[in-house]
Amino acid sequence: MRGRRLFNRDDLEVATNLVQTHELAAESRRSYERGVTLERDRISRDIHDNIGAQLLSALHSRELGRKDDLLRDSLADLRTIINDGFQAHYDIGAILADLRTETAARLEAGNLLLRWHDETGFDPEGESPLVPFEIINGLRSILREAVSNVLRHAQAHEVDITISHTDTMITLVVLDDGNGTAAASVQGKVANFNGGNGITNIVERADALAGRGRVVARADGKSGTRITVDLPIHPDAVRTKAAAQ
Repeated sequence: MRGRRLFNRDDLEVATNLVQTHELAAESRRSYERGVTLERDRISRDIHDNIGAQLLSALHSRELGRKDDLLRDSLADLRTIINDGFQAHYDIGAILADLRTETAARLEAGNLLLRWHDETGFDPEGESPLVPFEIINGLRSILREAVSNVLRHAQAHEVDITISHTDTMITLVVLDDGNGTAAASVQGKVANFNGGNGITNIVERADALAGRGRVVARADGKSGTRITVDLPIHPDAVRTKAAAQ
């Protein structure tokens, strides 16, 4: 019959199902590999931004007790980065209080003056919003990286840090009086900025969290750099961003 009876409609259906199953398996594998890459990048960036900043502070600390505290904090942060993933939620008022203390200690060790302006009204001893780990971790990482860049590159004398919020966003502004200049507004790509990879990390981390990072020269006629970061404090914004990728 010239081969016409070798395969029938049932065989075609089986073959089609096999092809579809293979395509689903291949897509599942690709999704898994993308997830592994994203998680590896997250851990790598968090270690760079958070642990690197902590260890740098410990290295330059003149007080043995303070050095030990910073090393213990570094180990605790490392456990959090690895274990908590994207599951935990944190009281943002308490986190901001801790960040103020930490930042003041780092800048004091570098002989820089800190001016901290908390306009959120969040009470570290009372009730304040519970914010997902990824936002808390992003805010903490960005602030640490911004301060590290000032300490390493800016040759500044003082740093102004302002934190404010709306119903859906929290805004961090880091303003220094150093010698750093941005040739152009940095939004997704850094051009001719002497802050190194840390500035790139700040902008990319904000974007990954459905936020926005901007690095510009000061606009008040003084030397220095202004870093502004907006991050969503509502978890749905982050989930929407992740789902779109």
